Parts: sequence; structure tokens; C-alpha cells
Amino acid sequence: FIMGVDLEPLPGSPFAAPAKPPPTPPRKTDLADVFPIGLVLRTTRSTLLREGEELTSEKLQDVEKGQRCVVRGHGAGKRVKVELLPELGVVGWLTAATKAGEALVQRTTEEWPTTPSTQHREPELVMVTVATATAGSTGDWVEIFVQDDTSLGEVKEALSKKLKRPEVLQRGRFVQRRGTASFGGLRDDERLG
Repeated sequence: FIMGVDLEPLPGSPFAAPAKPPPTPPRKTDLADVFPIGLVLRTTRSTLLREGEELTSEKLQDVEKGQRCVVRGHGAGKRVKVELLPELGVVGWLTAATKAGEALVQRTTEEWPTTPSTQHREPELVMVTVATATAGSTGDWVEIFVQDDTSLGEVKEALSKKLKRPEVLQRGRFVQRRGTASFGGLRDDERLG
């Protein structure tokens, strides 16, 4: 009588199977990689366009399924800043996917439209007026001159140099009025233009 027995070789023996590497954690996809600035998107279902990145910001308008839009920036999580097409000039924030992972926007093969408002142009020098917005502040105003395609981080650097206050780079932040009594933070990578 013959009986088959499966024996496992001892770890480290020449007959042992090589050890499997530990599983790699899933890579978190960066929204900027998936939807780069300038890409034309189409909504996959109706959604809301909001004034700010925060989900509590002012509602600008309802966006119907199939609406085309151009990516203008990226926010935290699944938030994307867009400009609606064909009515250029309507800019706001959409959520790219639901909590369950259902896509609310998709890439298109369309080209970014080249209307006079979107054609490449040379940057222009503009004056930016900055006011302090701290508790107990007298609201001092500072004017600086930068190119109109400058990021808010670069504006902060110019402001720090003009004021000769390096702490502005670490502690300063730009905000935008949201309604009558609240403010929402702006990201340093957002552009003026």
C-alpha cells in the first residue's frame, strides 16, 4: 500500500520556495496626474459647481450630465477646479468621484478650445494689494507688483521680501471671502490669472 504525503521543505533549505515579498500598498493616485491642467473633461452625471474648494462653499450652479469643462486646478481629495465650456468664464469646483468611487467626470479626447480668451498670451505685470486679516489687526495694506500668471506662493515670497519678514513664508496664508462673515483658505499653487 503506497500513500502520498505532501511535505513542506524547511525554510532556508535548497528545496524551499523563495520567500514572497510583502505586498506593496496601493499607490494613492494624484488627481493632477489623472486630470492635468488644461484637460477637457465631461461630467458623467449631474453634479454641483461650487464657488470654493470646500463642500460647504457657495453653490454656483447645477451642472448637467455631459457638461464639458477644462481643468484649471486641483484641490484636496477629489476636488478639481474647472472652467465650464462653451461659456468660458464660469469657474468653480467639482468633485471628481463619489465616496464610493463612482467617477463624476471623465477624460475626453477633445482639444482645449482656442478662443481669444484661452489663446496663449504673454504675462502682464499687475499690482496685487494685500491686507492683513488677523484678529485685532488694523488692516494694513501692502502693494506688490508681480506677473499675472504668478502663483500665490510666489506672491507670498514677494510679500515676505518687501516686508522683510521671513515668517510670512511659514505662517502667512491667503484667504478668500466666503459669504459675509467667513473666509476660505487658498492654496499656494493657485495662480493669480
